[in-house]
Formats: sequence, C-alpha cells, structure tokens
Amino acid sequence: PSVKVALVDDIVLETTSWGVDNLGKKTYFGKLKKGSVVSVKPDQTLTIKEVKVKKDDIVKKGDLLITYDTHELEDNAADAELAVKTLKNDIEILDNELAVLRQLQPSENKPQEIEEEPEEEPKDSDTDSDDQKATPDEPKLMFERKLTATSMPMGGSGTADDPLIFVAGEYTVVSKELLGMLANAESPATAAFYVCSEEGVQLYARVIDGAKLENVDYSDFKLSDGVTVSPAGTISFDGGTVNFASFVMINSAAGTSAPDMGEMGAGFDDDMSAQFEEYMAQMQAEAEAEAERQAAEAEEAARSGETYELSLNDHYMYSLQELKDMIAEREKQKAALDLQMRQSELNVKRARQLAENGGETATIDGKVTFVAKDIRHLSESGAYITITNTEGMSVTATLSEFSLGELEVDQTVSVTDMESMNAVSGTVTWISDTAAPGSSVDTLIGDSSRSMVESFYEFTVSLSEEMELDEEDNVTITPLSENPNSMTILSQFIRSENGNHYVYAMGEDGLLEKRYVTVSDSEYGSSLITDGLTLDDYIAFPYGKAAEGVVCKESTFYNVYYGSMIY
Repeated sequence: PSVKVALVDDIVLETTSWGVDNLGKKTYFGKLKKGSVVSVKPDQTLTIKEVKVKKDDIVKKGDLLITYDTHELEDNAADAELAVKTLKNDIEILDNELAVLRQLQPSENKPQEIEEEPEEEPKDSDTDSDDQKATPDEPKLMFERKLTATSMPMGGSGTADDPLIFVAGEYTVVSKELLGMLANAESPATAAFYVCSEEGVQLYARVIDGAKLENVDYSDFKLSDGVTVSPAGTISFDGGTVNFASFVMINSAAGTSAPDMGEMGAGFDDDMSAQFEEYMAQMQAEAEAEAERQAAEAEEAARSGETYELSLNDHYMYSLQELKDMIAEREKQKAALDLQMRQSELNVKRARQLAENGGETATIDGKVTFVAKDIRHLSESGAYITITNTEGMSVTATLSEFSLGELEVDQTVSVTDMESMNAVSGTVTWISDTAAPGSSVDTLIGDSSRSMVESFYEFTVSLSEEMELDEEDNVTITPLSENPNSMTILSQFIRSENGNHYVYAMGEDGLLEKRYVTVSDSEYGSSLITDGLTLDDYIAFPYGKAAEGVVCKESTFYNVYYGSMIY
C-alpha cells in the first residue's frame, strides 16, 4: 500500500484565530509616515542627576541623554524584582484555587443518602426518664451536656462552706455516677452547679447537698428541673421534683429573689460569682491566645503560598452556579495579575537597563528638538527630550497589554504593505509605558461571560529603507522569528502519545516515519509547531492507512486531507 503526502509549505495556515501568521509570529497593524520621532519620558520615581543634551544637538543611537541617582537606580531594580516575586506567589495561589474549584463536585451531584430505620433499644428501668432525655431540637451547646464522675470542678473543697464548683449550661444534666460520689456515706460532699446561658450570662445555681442523697433512688438529674427562663430573661422556680438540689438566684436583674440558703451563709453568692468570673476570664484568655495563634499560622501560610483555603474535601459544598461564579471571579483576578506580571517584568528589564546605562539613552539617530526646563515642564506628550529624524520612514502602531513583553526596543521586525505585499525590515525604536488615551476595550476573561478592560500601548518602528508608499498607508508589523522552523498547521495532522506529539513524515528513503515535533500552543483546531518539522518536509494525514514503513506518494494538500481514504 501507499500513502499520500503533501508539502508542509502548502499546509501551513496563513493566519490563525489568535492573530499569528503562518510561521507562528504575532502580527500588528500600523500606519506609515515620513521620518520618525522618539519621546524620551523620564522615570518620575527617580531623581534626575544631569541632562546631557540641549536643544538642536545631534545625537547617535545609544548616546546618554539623562542620568539618574545611582543609589536610586539600584533600589528601583530591587523593588521591581520584589514586585515580580510577590505577583508570582499571588498567581500561584490563584492557580491552586482554580485547580481545586475545577475538580469540586457541585451540591447537585451529591449522592442521596438512604436513611436506615434505627434499631429499637430495649427499655431499662435505670435509663433516663422521658423528660430528662435531650430533645432533637436542642441546639449544639457551648457547655458540657452531661457532668460525670470524671468531670473536674473549677474549685472548692466539697464542704458546705466551700462547695465544689462546676460551670454548666441550661441543658446540662448531672449523671447518677456523680450524684453517687457526692452521696458518699462516710464523707458526703456539697457541690454548686453554676448555670449559664449559651452567651455566658450568669443565670442561677443549683446546690446539691450529698447528705440529702442518702437512700435516694436517683438517676441523672437535670439542672433546669423546676426552672423556667423566659425569652425576656425572667427566671422563675417552682420547687422542682427533688429536695436535694437547692435553687440559688445569681442574676439579680432576673426578676425574682433567692430563697434562704440557711447554713450556706450569706456570702456564698459573692464567693461563687468571684470564682466564676475568674474561671470565665481564664477561658476567654485561652480562647484569645488560640485565635492569635491560628491567625499567625494563616498569615504565615499566606506569605509562603504553601496552603490555600479551598480543599478537595469541599465536595458538594457549593452549587454548580456558585462554582462557576467562583471560577469566573478567580479567572478575572488571575487575568488582572497576569497583566500586572507582564508590566512588572518589563519594569524589571527597564530598571536593569537603566542601572546598566546610568540613565536614558537615544534609540535613534536624530536631532534634539525639545528639552524641558525641568521635570515640571514636560511636553504635552510627557516627554523630557524629543529626538526627530526627518529622513527615512517609520511606522506607528499599538499592541495590547496582553502582548506586553512580546516586543522590545531594538527588536528587528518585518513591515509589509497590505496592498502590494512588499516588505522591508525595521527596528522597534520606542514603546510607550502608558496606555494610549481612549484605547481601552472590554475583553472576555476565560470561559465566562465576564470581561475586564484591555488597554493598548503605542510603539514606533523605524524602517531600514524607504517604501514606495504614501504616508498613512496601512502596513503589518511582524517580529522576525528566531526559529525558522516555527509554523502553524491544522491540529488534525498531529497525534500524541504519552504526552509527546508527532506527525507522519516522509523519510529520506521515501517511506513514512513517525516524526516527533514540539507543540507550543494549540487553539481552535490549530497548533503552533516550533521544532521538528521544516517547510520542505512532506507529511501525511495520520489516519487511515498511514503507518510507519508505508511507501509515500507526493500529492496535494486537498487530496491528502480530503481524500485520505482514496489510494
């Protein structure tokens, strides 16, 4: 069998959907004009040390025009590098969050849980009575639900004058085991249970005298037995169902008075309140210390970029729409950071160049046509110095801030007449560091419908020779590729295995071989190949009978692509 192959030069795409030509290079559009003008705008964060030229001076490319304070130049470069490092960390955190969000399952996909009927527990005469069982509507409590024999008192020796002190909540019960310990026949103990609201407000106390528990057939005791607390905070006590637990009013503003405590002494309330306040103050201090520790850990984690808030354990926590919104918001944030990163990287490059040169230098040969008196008297365009060359031709154009960094001063480009297709080489002589007025447009971000403002920056190209064009004619500007083997072809001609890309190309022996290539970008059915293939190679459509060792038959792109199954 044989397989048809086509010349790569006939297959490469003229223009891809993301604005690169058939060799994978970005194309910009501009207008031709006579001569060239460069505006030298000073860095206003630096102190100008000396202006080296005056009006009407003739300068050559590379001549020093303005010098800055040396120490400020070094600091400026260090600050620019720190800004890039910080942005890289912020972008990494957003990338981590986006990676998690894109893997999370929405709440709509949560599996339905089948509730099993609970097994009926056998009744026990020693179990809690119905009115002592916790109801399902009771809230999650700050205080312990049950005080047991292992619960530690916050103070007291257990005597009538110095009872054991426990802090409890409105729903707390005292276990029958703890009551049994208080009822010790040889040495009964007294305990005071300080009852508080969930907000920590002192309400009342129940004092259990262990001596009164002798011969009592007791079970777990609910501290709120006989006590009613209204929504307004009024507390009332109806005597309860037991006689071993006295009621003591603590909150004097509650609207009722405490009964006579007898041998407990008139000073009991004050001592108990003091102990409680000390205990609560200790708890508050411990909570604040823990909060400060957690905040310090979170701040350190944020600085290091090692952790982020979202986790793969967050499955089903967010709806599909919430996940989409969160992804869209982070995509927008990342796009903004990416633009800041591009600008910051340019700032680093410029700061290093300024430090190396000692200041601003001329980027073209020409005549100094303007020099400002000082930093407060710049030209209307913001220039401190203007250099004009009336000879030759130049092109003015704009590039998107998304393309910042893809063009540099002194870079060689190709300038092509859009009508005649005649081309000459040129050199980038100036790129504005501020967006052109009125150039901003809304640009979609990611896969969402959200947009952000995109700005455009002017740049100038000086031509190496004159073109036979009228001024203001339209031209295209294309950077000359450092890689002559870069090209864009249909993605259907490329296959992959184990993460590596390859095409089927004709070998020197005329047989089809697997040729590995480097793919740097793919979008909308087109792929940019930067290595492994030349325009003089022949490749096959990699399906049908295409296989290693098959005899190659030269044909056209049409027959190879559309007639790949006809031999």
